[in-house]
Amino acid sequence: MEQRSIVNPHCSEPKLLKDKLRWSIRFYYKVEGETKTRKKDYGLNSSDFLKKDKGVVKAINKSDRILYAGELLKHEIERLNTLFFNPETKEFESLDKSDKPILTLLAGYLEYSPNKVRRESTKYIYTSYNNRIKDVLIELGMQNAALNEVDRFVVEKILASIQSKSSKAQRDHYLRYLKGFFTYCVDHLEILTKSPIKTLKSINNEDTQTNKAYPPQLLEDVLNEANLLDPHFYLLLKLVYLTLRRPDELLRLQFKDFDFKQGVIRFSRDKIKTDRAQLTSLKPETMQEIVSLMDGNYNPLDYFLGHVAKESKGRTVKSIFAPIKTPFVHFQDKFKTIQQRLALEKGYTIYSFKHTSINNLIDKHNWSKEQVIKLTGHTNTSILDTYTKDGKRERIEYPDMI
Repeated sequence: MEQRSIVNPHCSEPKLLKDKLRWSIRFYYKVEGETKTRKKDYGLNSSDFLKKDKGVVKAINKSDRILYAGELLKHEIERLNTLFFNPETKEFESLDKSDKPILTLLAGYLEYSPNKVRRESTKYIYTSYNNRIKDVLIELGMQNAALNEVDRFVVEKILASIQSKSSKAQRDHYLRYLKGFFTYCVDHLEILTKSPIKTLKSINNEDTQTNKAYPPQLLEDVLNEANLLDPHFYLLLKLVYLTLRRPDELLRLQFKDFDFKQGVIRFSRDKIKTDRAQLTSLKPETMQEIVSLMDGNYNPLDYFLGHVAKESKGRTVKSIFAPIKTPFVHFQDKFKTIQQRLALEKGYTIYSFKHTSINNLIDKHNWSKEQVIKLTGHTNTSILDTYTKDGKRERIEYPDMI
């Protein structure tokens, strides 16, 4: 009675097929209800065992051929018992899916989201993470590394490389990303039993930015210094504080998103991180600050705080609305100047304006977290815990009306 492999019940038991002088190892397999044949000779019909003599093919080294055929048959049976035969590709595949290339799995992670479809903006960010991780693996000579080859020591090298070329804050972004990726491999794909992040050596986070809330006087000093340095930068910081939006979300705004008559900014779903479009009203004097910097007619698609093509001398021409989107890094460089001028201690960042505002709403104006997320657009209040860690620091008074 034929014994089929438990691993490959769709395959028959391999046999040695002798078609006159031509030998092969053969088994049948089913795909979509149809029976097909896989037949390979593995060198059984090579010149080592067959010879043409005066136009007639004759068998040579017969005993060696029989022994070799026996070994091939054993090997084929062993493969059917330990590997998966893919009827689509007609190739054997490892049952251990963790031997897949990590870069292939990272690419698949772009499409994974347990609760909703990944936003294109998130995919864009994660693609940049994957590209940078790929660059580090190339530096390590591990561009073809399987998932199960990437242990905690490799992860540490990836994070160390990112920190050396960027910052500890950037390193921590990648640490969170890789933590999510390995959790996806353990819990969703079920191809790892344990995340290497779990065994990662502790990382010194003493100098990592924590986005501390500004005390009143320091907030005023930073805004005044920003206004002296660049009115556009001042406006960006002020709107981070008033709208509770991320800087990069504000820089995605276009002229068409501003309703100057109603004093409203529209944040469409494609421009913000949450899944809900938002309308944010500004006080008339705040909207007037924007209008005061307008000096012409603008295209509906012009970007807020954008710029136009460089002049012949190589200088960028900025405008309150312009065709080219200004990257956030441009304003990050300006904030570094303010950090130096005011000797800001570590932890005070551009994002601190959002933290300060949220804490002020909760601490000074007794807003509930449910009220705050109506303004931020988040779907649950858990995210606010990130912004209220520094709750004991003194807050500034929040205006009666945004």
